[in-house]
Amino acid sequence: MAQQTGCAVVDWKVGLTSEAAKEAFDIPEPVAGPLFESFVIDSSLESAVAKFDLHILEPEIGSRLGMNLPKGDRAHTCEEVIGSIDAVMPVIELATTRLPGGIKQWVKWVITDGAYSQTLVIGSSIHFQQRHFSLRGTRAFEDGVEINAGVGPNALSVPLAVMVRPANHLNALGLHLRKGDVLAAGVLTDVIVGTTGKTYRAEYHNPGTVDVTLTAR
Repeated sequence: MAQQTGCAVVDWKVGLTSEAAKEAFDIPEPVAGPLFESFVIDSSLESAVAKFDLHILEPEIGSRLGMNLPKGDRAHTCEEVIGSIDAVMPVIELATTRLPGGIKQWVKWVITDGAYSQTLVIGSSIHFQQRHFSLRGTRAFEDGVEINAGVGPNALSVPLAVMVRPANHLNALGLHLRKGDVLAAGVLTDVIVGTTGKTYRAEYHNPGTVDVTLTAR
């Protein structure tokens, strides 16, 4: 898709991370999809959504690599991939599908569709130290009113561990994750269905907050 559209892949996302999602799509592990340059915006900006978009918002954690992961025949371990992280940041992902026939699709189409990613809103990063990393205090707000609190049932017990999936997927294709790549690690709270004209915030004890305002396209 990147070659056909001429759009640069700047980051990656991991989707279908929960047991319920994997069971629904009949897959053994989460999927990874590319994020193109036009998909990624900074916190506190507006994101335009169309009437028939899904308007789904997913509070997540983003991880930035501090080094290239080497190519090779050997699969990367979880410890190796997490050890390559130099920064984490709060993110909100807007999810939709560009495919006909609804959200339930053949899994390879889901991957081609960017694992349903529409926009990735990225907050300020902090230096990553695993012993200090915590998802305590995860909260979501709509126009300043709290609408969600706590780590939801869709979150993995070790969210950053899903990074090993895109690392090994690309490795099998003769590619690799590069220094500076950002990966979004899957929804942490319950999924939020947004409304145009409203501002949404995801707040974490560590690494901070991220905001986005939905506008009508």
